[in-house]
Amino acid sequence: MKEGKLFLDSITGRDIRYPDYSEYGGLHCGNVIDIMVDGKWKARIEYNDASGWYFIGCDIPPELAALRGLPVRI
Repeated sequence: MKEGKLFLDSITGRDIRYPDYSEYGGLHCGNVIDIMVDGKWKARIEYNDASGWYFIGCDIPPELAALRGLPVRI
């Protein structure tokens, strides 16, 4: 798995930027990524057109899915 941070790209929408400044290439419906919560990989984030970004596997407020810079791995 490769680690990076979420960011909002004006062309592709939500994307992941890696430490070397390369990008995943745009997240799409059905992509599954892990998120860092309290220093542990303990949840996943998914996307669908009806509800947008949402978390699975932990009790994190949905608005955190919109934060730029959230550590993720895919």
